[in-house]
Amino acid sequence: METRPSWQQYFMEMALLAAKRSTCLRRQVGAILVKDNQILSSGYNGSPKGISHCAEIGCLSPRAAVVGIDLLPVDPIDGVTIFEHDFMDDAAPAMLMDALGGAPDIVLSDMAANTVGHPQTDALRTMALVETAFAFAIEVLAPGGAFVAKVFAGGADSTLVAEMKRHFTTVKHAKPPASRKGSVEWFVVAQGFKGRPEESGSGA
Repeated sequence: METRPSWQQYFMEMALLAAKRSTCLRRQVGAILVKDNQILSSGYNGSPKGISHCAEIGCLSPRAAVVGIDLLPVDPIDGVTIFEHDFMDDAAPAMLMDALGGAPDIVLSDMAANTVGHPQTDALRTMALVETAFAFAIEVLAPGGAFVAKVFAGGADSTLVAEMKRHFTTVKHAKPPASRKGSVEWFVVAQGFKGRPEESGSGA
């Protein structure tokens, strides 16, 4: 006798079936709402009611420009430009901006210095990378943009946090659930970039 699928397998197959109704040209997604092993509702992504479907007139959402840079080789990602280069090189900022074609809405830094086994030294070396990424962010971000950077346990130092608060409306530290248990990595998250003086006219 053939084994019946588990409830989880059954519901997953139902979600995949719902996804076939999607009209999105980029990615078909289906979902079902379940309670006590009973399907309450189902749905799929597509254009809002009353708007022509992407399948009829083409994709309605502009494709975001995503550009990355890493010292080491990175597997290609569809739609993403990745440079194998040192961000600390003087030519790196211009290289990134040329590829973006305009001011970014977010600058994300996952940089961390190679550890030497001395916690204080490791933290200082990584903080120097954070400061460099922050300097880049406030030079290029679009108003309202965000900056996110990896830091070690203890977070960014108070001087850097104070500087971030001058340029962003909110600054906080966060540790994502996906971070490994016992990991010393945290992230500093700055949102609501206030813009540069020359853009607001205050520097005139």
